[in-house]
Amino acid sequence: MKFIEIGIGNTWLVRTETELEDGTEYEEKGIVGPIKWHSIYL
Repeated sequence: MKFIEIGIGNTWLVRTETELEDGTEYEEKGIVGPIKWHSIYL
């Protein structure tokens, strides 16, 4: 599952956080595809 986060206080202003099935997660700078939209929240 991927999350795109935009905001002050993150490692980068825009980042993509990817969660893997084994529970690990990692962050990448910017928006990294492919993206499958599920929901948007503020």
